[in-house]
Amino acid sequence: MRSKYASRGLLVVGVTKAAPEDALEFARETGVTYPLLPGAGEVFENYGVLWVPATKLIDPQGRVLVDDRRVGALSPRTGDIEATLELRLGD
Repeated sequence: MRSKYASRGLLVVGVTKAAPEDALEFARETGVTYPLLPGAGEVFENYGVLWVPATKLIDPQGRVLVDDRRVGALSPRTGDIEATLELRLGD
């Protein structure tokens, strides 16, 4: 999804409470290629993140467009999020 919508303004950022060195190690081990924001406990609190993984679609003004609080990977719900992206990003 990241590569598909990047040219239309989508920015994917991973947020973690982990220390920077742990976040970097995780990225290397799992092949994460998007930016990671380590030590982001305040972001978790501000957006009500209770567990990981969590999926949030947040617009540039900080408004939450999609708040998927189900536990688990994103892939089964990608269609719902893509529909929202299509509406919000336009052509």
